[in-house]
Amino acid sequence: MAAIKHSIRLQSLLASVVIPTLVSAFALLNRYYKGLEANLKTIQLSIPHSASLMLDIRRQEKPYGMIKKYN
Repeated sequence: MAAIKHSIRLQSLLASVVIPTLVSAFALLNRYYKGLEANLKTIQLSIPHSASLMLDIRRQEKPYGMIKKYN
């Protein structure tokens, strides 16, 4: 009977250490990945803007054959 009580007490102590550790690890990882997700959303929003800027630059550049050579 004493071995069972000791075993239950040990399991209870182990659970009281492991469970908060796992919960805090989950919270930290969740916070880290939320930050990464925010960065990815920012990048995702900047891609169309970059594409439109690149299109404007391409429209403004002159073809190589159209450049006049001045002597």
